[in-house]
Amino acid sequence: MIKARFLITFWVGVLCCFPLAHDLVFANENGHTPVVTVLEPSAKQTLRPGKTLGVKWQVSNPPDDPQDWDLFVDLDGCLSGMGSIQIYSAPFTQNPGKLGWIIERSERYPCLGRGMLKDSPLRVCIYNRRRGNDGLLAMSRSCHAAIGPDMDWIACGYSRGSITVDPSRRVQLKHGQTSTLLEGRVTSAWPEIFVLGAQEGQIMTVALTSDHAGFELVEPSESGKPGNIWERTSLICPQERMTGTRNTFWKGMLPRSGDYTLTVSTNEADPAAYGLAISFSKPGEASSLTPDEKMKACGSIENGKTIEVKKHDGPCISLPTSLYPKENMQMIFHGAKAHRLAPCPCHVGDCWGSRYGFDGNGFVEISAKSKQASIPDYHLVIKTQGFDAAHLPPVSSEDLEIHVSTKSEPLTKRDKFRISGNGYAKIGSNRYFSWKGNTSPNMEVELPLDSCSDILPKPIPAKKEMIIVGRGSVLYGESAGMPFGKFMLDIVTTCGLSSK
Repeated sequence: MIKARFLITFWVGVLCCFPLAHDLVFANENGHTPVVTVLEPSAKQTLRPGKTLGVKWQVSNPPDDPQDWDLFVDLDGCLSGMGSIQIYSAPFTQNPGKLGWIIERSERYPCLGRGMLKDSPLRVCIYNRRRGNDGLLAMSRSCHAAIGPDMDWIACGYSRGSITVDPSRRVQLKHGQTSTLLEGRVTSAWPEIFVLGAQEGQIMTVALTSDHAGFELVEPSESGKPGNIWERTSLICPQERMTGTRNTFWKGMLPRSGDYTLTVSTNEADPAAYGLAISFSKPGEASSLTPDEKMKACGSIENGKTIEVKKHDGPCISLPTSLYPKENMQMIFHGAKAHRLAPCPCHVGDCWGSRYGFDGNGFVEISAKSKQASIPDYHLVIKTQGFDAAHLPPVSSEDLEIHVSTKSEPLTKRDKFRISGNGYAKIGSNRYFSWKGNTSPNMEVELPLDSCSDILPKPIPAKKEMIIVGRGSVLYGESAGMPFGKFMLDIVTTCGLSSK
């Protein structure tokens, strides 16, 4: 068997222009017309590590000067976006020829280790090393290179059968068995990919022991087959970038029946040893998760924690709906502001969440009221550092001009009146904040008890608005996906009604 050398030429964005199943024919300098025919593989094959790929070829009308010709064999990964992957190269001496190739678990085949080669033909070429050169040879292996009849130094043939590389291993539990232990080693180029069949509603527990490896769990496609590598739906919201940790434990209820894909990987170049314990509840067995397990299943950041963000791309904020419904979430900004970037890369049935980006220096308070009296409310503080001060929202004492079009009955809180309603506010000389929607949350205003006492208790007449002018600070944020603002006045200079 041959453990081959390799060359990867990356795709530069143009589809491979080689024909997929036809021989390329070129004449050599002695007038012969070499024709390369690939006899095997003749049918579609799926390769896994350790399985042998048999290759056979024949060159009709071989060149008269075979001592000047070399032969190479590669996998044409152009349609997979992977370029050509050379598996064999040697002087042209075998005709007809054959070889057996076994995929190695090594750094030399990073794309194969991730199963990114699909339905790719195999190519066998002979080339004249005297007429060609290293540059021409490298170009011939590129997906955007065109080989034509005027190139008398190379001839190629393509297999009728295509190759798909699948590095995954299926984990099969025996009848009545609910758990298994797996061990191995992974590198940055070759992760371990396991496929496990399970049923909707089962509780699955994954525990990984390793100094340098972590794992990802991907749910099945709608057909129940393993999730497509290009369209992954992860059951874990990874927090590695935010917390510096790896995913080493997960327990959750599976959202659908089918084949789940569990990938153990590392960012280290050196091999990382691991031990993996996987267990399932029995199908149909009544199971439930503890609140802590639900939080872990959603990849939730620990309750009460404070984390620092030094980049605009921030964390995934994800919580279980059964504990903290999305409509109970509230964000308050102190010298920093956040914007939603995208949904979290997980959507287990009980989880919701979004990834946020940040601007400004300060901190953001994120809270969610608990759905259950026995579960404490959720609270997270995100400190932002090193951002452009130009993005800083107003939090210090400012001149405020607040226009309230509708309001609630005033509430007394210590030495303050508090009202809520719809309207807008002018901050300083040129900044405006508007909350004119008809739904809550909207705008809250706190002002001293001795302010606006003559008009606060009364409804605002139709076609009128209440205007409050003074100095104070403002917090603005988001609650249940909608903006809100809170204006806290220390001094009120004017309070009255005016036509809209």
